[in-house]
Amino acid sequence: MNFCKTLAVVAVVALAMLGAEATKADSAPGDPVVSIHKCVSGCDLGSFDNSNSQSDPLIVTDAGATTNFVYCPLDVADSDCSSGIGEIFVEVVPKEGESTAEFNAEKFSCISGIAATCSTVGVTEIPAVEFVFDGTCIQNCGPDSDGSPVFANFLSAGDIVGVSVPEPGALVLLFVGLVSLLAVGVRRREVHVA
Repeated sequence: MNFCKTLAVVAVVALAMLGAEATKADSAPGDPVVSIHKCVSGCDLGSFDNSNSQSDPLIVTDAGATTNFVYCPLDVADSDCSSGIGEIFVEVVPKEGESTAEFNAEKFSCISGIAATCSTVGVTEIPAVEFVFDGTCIQNCGPDSDGSPVFANFLSAGDIVGVSVPEPGALVLLFVGLVSLLAVGVRRREVHVA
């Protein structure tokens, strides 16, 4: 009897590990959530300036890591970034080896992080998903606005922003599966005792 239980646990663990990658793209809770946050100095990998727009977004890959960018580095003389920036566009593209079907099966969402709000916008390439992160609205942000909205700056020159696109890892999925299996076992024991 104990051998059968051990065999069942080993089978569940093996299936959880094999199915971890597929589970990431099933539109269930745990799908990618794009967020931005400030990063400590020295972790910049790329840069961007006031040319950042819906048609010229920051590009990040659909991976479980954080990509860091410095806003308008001070050594770039031709970029006017003295007033900071209140709107950042970020586009997520498939990671290496990820098929279009896998990417499109994921349900992306965003958390505003250091910005005031975030929302999806139209993409510049397919497959991709694009988000805009805005500071606090200053003017013309209503649905019937007669001009371009103006947002308060939430990044200043030299600030480093980390763009995260986390997905659940295999170990997290394995842990969830084992906890569920333990809960079922406890429940069965309670029913058997009663």
